[in-house]
Amino acid sequence: MTTCKRRRPENLTEARPAKTNQKIFLSSTHPLAIKPLGNYYFDSTSLGFKGSCRSPGLGSIARLTDELILDIIERFLGPRDLCWLAQASRALYAFSYHDEIWRVWTVNDLGGDFAWSGSWRATYLRTRDPDYAVNRNGSPIQANNLYSDVLFQPFHCASASMEPFIGVENVDRRSNLSVDEFVMNYAIPNKPVIITDIATKWPALQKWKDAYLLEKYGDIRFRAEAVNIKLRDYYEYARNQHDESPLYLFDKKFVQNCPDMANDFEVPEYFREDYFGVLGDERPDYRWLIIGPARSGSTFHKRINKCTTQDPNATSAWNAVITGAKKWIMYPPDIMPPGVFTSE
Repeated sequence: MTTCKRRRPENLTEARPAKTNQKIFLSSTHPLAIKPLGNYYFDSTSLGFKGSCRSPGLGSIARLTDELILDIIERFLGPRDLCWLAQASRALYAFSYHDEIWRVWTVNDLGGDFAWSGSWRATYLRTRDPDYAVNRNGSPIQANNLYSDVLFQPFHCASASMEPFIGVENVDRRSNLSVDEFVMNYAIPNKPVIITDIATKWPALQKWKDAYLLEKYGDIRFRAEAVNIKLRDYYEYARNQHDESPLYLFDKKFVQNCPDMANDFEVPEYFREDYFGVLGDERPDYRWLIIGPARSGSTFHKRINKCTTQDPNATSAWNAVITGAKKWIMYPPDIMPPGVFTSE
């Protein structure tokens, strides 16, 4: 997905999501054969079941929760320690392969200077030790009879179908919309709308294909969350990753680093009343290039009241999708999104 995003000082629009009764299915089994905790109750009734490998594999630390074990590993151990730990038992092998830990180390230690190797663990080790690809490129050990929601959840979220979520459509789609209609029907009542005939007139719609972007800007570094990474390296990662929440390229300096990109789009007439424009070069950040694979995206933007949002300088944004799709989930002001907690 490639998106051009700009901000203007207006309120965040919101709408109630529609309900869906569709089911979510997994596409494959966990690569280490880890199962959700609930499966233990079914498997334990099977003839010949030998029990979970967790307690014998973890020893005295089995009394700790899986979350706490992972926290201890990330806080007090390092990559070399984890490689040694993985050799102790199948259970510790599974904890040592938890890719979110290796993602943190890769981002912190390597920044954007890495070539994706299929997982964060393999990427880190192959970057640090070029011989790793030759000497240790085997299939992972199966952690049979290990049941853990914590270890299984990232795989579940990365493998579950997105269709039940992206299939819901309850936002107006309009074309040939006048500025007056937009103001009266959407801006004033604070109602979202998808305007379908804006980006269709931009050169970006025809030019910003993967091949073009890689040929022209492949060696330029863009911001993807906490790292500055070459565009071609980001594409290699994005096309081959299996993350629950992939790195999201969200770059505010794309016009500064690639000036000719500014010629490929323009501010729609609905948003040209921009008070920050009077600040000239001193204006706050106001435009971003966004690129990401499936499942990538931003967290909820918290709205405190009608004038204050989580966005910079109490602004809101208009987004133009050039390729792919971008799904928005919006809640009304009186509904707290799941997993979001606000301080007093």
